[in-house]
Amino acid sequence: MRKWKGGRYGKGQILLLENSGLLLILSEEGQVVPVAAEPSEHRELASFQALEGKTWNHPVLVGDRLYVRNSQEAAAYRVQLIYLGEQLGAQPFDPTHNACNPSISPVKPKLIAVLLVAFLAPEIGNTEVASDLPKPGEARMIHFEGALPKLKAKSAELQYDFDLAKETFEIFVPKNYSGEEPFGLFVFIDSQNEMTLPKDWRSALEQRKLICAIPQQVGNDQPAARRMGLAVIGILKTSEQYRIDPKRIVVSGFSGGARCALHLAFVHADLISGSLSICGADFYEPVPKVKAANTQG
Repeated sequence: MRKWKGGRYGKGQILLLENSGLLLILSEEGQVVPVAAEPSEHRELASFQALEGKTWNHPVLVGDRLYVRNSQEAAAYRVQLIYLGEQLGAQPFDPTHNACNPSISPVKPKLIAVLLVAFLAPEIGNTEVASDLPKPGEARMIHFEGALPKLKAKSAELQYDFDLAKETFEIFVPKNYSGEEPFGLFVFIDSQNEMTLPKDWRSALEQRKLICAIPQQVGNDQPAARRMGLAVIGILKTSEQYRIDPKRIVVSGFSGGARCALHLAFVHADLISGSLSICGADFYEPVPKVKAANTQG
């Protein structure tokens, strides 16, 4: 005898979470739906759109991370399981206390767990960009969160106004960083719009105790004002998140990025203590052109 009549999830997938009384469904349309594992009735506890497009792949839950994918994109979400029920001496869940997601239905005391989607935070999307920061020993593409940093002095040559949600940085934190002592900061401006940290740089950065920040979309086809300005934002936002030694902030770059790095070291000498330019150089002010002298006659 069929008792469940609700719920239409297409060719989706399902997880039974151990010792939770909870089914986690990933529908064919890319929705994640936690459902109470109760034979007597079908009861959805919440839902959210995790992916776009046809989704037939199985979800994976590891600790507090939910990983989902289909043929076009992948995503990871941080979730939180709240244990309830008379067995634990807890009170029934009251959705009025959940300001972030008041739509979650009340939970009966006999239900052991509920998935709070109010705590979901995208970590990996189709751009494979994270919102949480890398841990020691990791390099990760991220979007910085929060407000743009404020500068006491600005240069008319630089752009400072950015939408941080749309700007990407690769951040590398050496495995020997613990936060107990300040590390230096190495910011690299490449000639291409996309760059990942070369593996052989890691040991050098660890040895010299340098965190690395690489802004993206700052190639030679981008305006110099953007390239230099985004590097400055990277310096300030990284300094907010990690313990950085202000006397050991170095900018570097390759080709046109090297020119920007050298110029930036002059423009923002208040922030930057050194520059390492590779295959490129720039002057901090215009210099006159001179004719080459004939030394053979």
